[in-house]
Amino acid sequence: MKPVSNLYFHDCQVAAGDEWQDGNEGWKIVLVSKGNFYWLAQNTAKEVNTGDVIVIGPSSQGVLRASRIGDSLLHYFYFRPEHLVGLMSFTERLSLEAFAADNFVRIIPAGDAIAVDFRELVVKDARRRSFFQRCRILNLVGMIFGDTMPASAGPAMQQVVTSQLRFEQVIERIPDSDLMTYPSDKLAEMCGCSARHFRRLFRKHFKTSIRAKQTELRLEKARQMLVETDEKVLSVAAECGYRHLGFFNAMFKKKFGLTPSEWRRQNVPAAKARHHGVRS
Repeated sequence: MKPVSNLYFHDCQVAAGDEWQDGNEGWKIVLVSKGNFYWLAQNTAKEVNTGDVIVIGPSSQGVLRASRIGDSLLHYFYFRPEHLVGLMSFTERLSLEAFAADNFVRIIPAGDAIAVDFRELVVKDARRRSFFQRCRILNLVGMIFGDTMPASAGPAMQQVVTSQLRFEQVIERIPDSDLMTYPSDKLAEMCGCSARHFRRLFRKHFKTSIRAKQTELRLEKARQMLVETDEKVLSVAAECGYRHLGFFNAMFKKKFGLTPSEWRRQNVPAAKARHHGVRS
């Protein structure tokens, strides 16, 4: 499984008439810096011109084919919501997952503020790898997906709030970092219901158990830490809520097919190469 550097710019020269297709996981946000392309998927063809931005969902099946007149240049970055643990709420991530399952593709014209900001970032900071740059790229993500996020709940219209409504309010606001670590009885207390009723509400709402979702979040965080930090595997396990290294190794291998050490050895060199500016 290839690691994906989240919120970093990559660039790719595409020869006249050639196709660009990226099989990495995550959302691809692509700026046509030079030349013209066609997005080809099934029986559709959409023109993507110089300065346009195309947003490609993780499940979208298609290719960008360059015009036969001259070489072309793309700048792009990956966006993976599961790598923003603690920043996005669980409900916000689920909203993006719903879009990701629907072959989502959006073309943003060159005159749009999103495309203008993207071009400005590329011109000024395409080769930088700073925290400030990543924040600016994240701002682009917010501009692209802001309208898809669930609206915050307004003031309560009743003094007595049902457990169902409390559940929805809590889940909408709680960050992944808390959802990952809080026991179900604590979450139930926040919703004003019993732990048993909370587990029932959670499964009804999200079609999975709270334990399964917490395990998924912990293992995704562990995978991210193995690539982005030099922490020992034992420290990664503890940071992700696992007290016993053997159990952590077993759960990680069950999820990703490799032990944490094996996964790090296989993937970290590729991640470091990308972070040092190797062209995709």
